[in-house]
Amino acid sequence: MDYSDQGSILMNIVDDGSTNYGYYPRLNFNCVNMLRFVNLGSFLSVLGELGSVSFDNLHTGSARAKLLDLLESQFSFKPNTRFPSSELYVCLDRGPVLGEIAIMLRVLATPSRLMTESSIKEYFSSVERSVLCVT
Repeated sequence: MDYSDQGSILMNIVDDGSTNYGYYPRLNFNCVNMLRFVNLGSFLSVLGELGSVSFDNLHTGSARAKLLDLLESQFSFKPNTRFPSSELYVCLDRGPVLGEIAIMLRVLATPSRLMTESSIKEYFSSVERSVLCVT
């Protein structure tokens, strides 16, 4: 997989009738508000818990709920506020992180009677790749 453009954001997509194209502060703010960012420490903490899942109905349901909670909690942007300079954030909607989260959710949603050894390996590999993506 090639993720060379993972840091990019939208560019040159607004035609407001002017001849000035490129990044617009309002566009950037609106785009960033559509993306989900979580604190890096929180993300790694959840991944640590997901890395020790036992594949039975109780544990997979709990792990899936933790991952969904992570997806629902996000850094809230305000027009005059920046990211706190002392903290790091992960965008859950871009690049490899989004794909790895999708794999984890898919495997965790698989009924235990349909769970295979290869899907369990895929799950743990996905957790590991997620950690590597952000560290």
